[in-house]
Amino acid sequence: MSKMSEKQVSKTINLKSYGQLWANVDNKTEAKEEIAEFVIDSILDSVGEGKSPVKGGRWKKSLSSEYLKVKKGFSSSGIANMELTGDMLDSLISKSKANSIEVGIFSKKEAPKAFNHNTRQSKANPNPQRQFIPTEKEKFKRNIESGIKEILKDHEKDVVPDATPVTPRQTNTPSVVETIAPEREFSLADFVFSFSTSDE
Repeated sequence: MSKMSEKQVSKTINLKSYGQLWANVDNKTEAKEEIAEFVIDSILDSVGEGKSPVKGGRWKKSLSSEYLKVKKGFSSSGIANMELTGDMLDSLISKSKANSIEVGIFSKKEAPKAFNHNTRQSKANPNPQRQFIPTEKEKFKRNIESGIKEILKDHEKDVVPDATPVTPRQTNTPSVVETIAPEREFSLADFVFSFSTSDE
């Protein structure tokens, strides 16, 4: 689920949609914290490189000459990475729920800017479209989706092996004692007999 408005721009990651991977997680609170940190870091890494973290997301790479002059006063980077003052990206946070994580911009001051970058629908903030939060029908790129799955696997519960006792297999093979004892008994009797015979 996504929320796209001038009041809030966010994407909810439904962890139940990962099926057994989520069901098998031992410490769900810990896993959610790690996933939230990973997703936010991944978004910021992509944006910092001037790329959209959204699968098929639009990203205008060029900067106007006027904006570039202004940006040089704040940053040495000449690429379109939405880091003029950094206020909008600094407000990117996550909210944890029972079986989901919501990631986005919840600040009333920064949400209108984020809304226009993602949808190009804001009249008050006519910024170029650079998507960094997926809309309802969109999702994050494969590297982020794969990373979430890896974190879930890392938090998988230890499987307890079946403790059912194993019944020994019954065989008709005589034991070593059963095999040797008769022979030993015969040998001793034979020895006594031979000894008594020799005395005569």
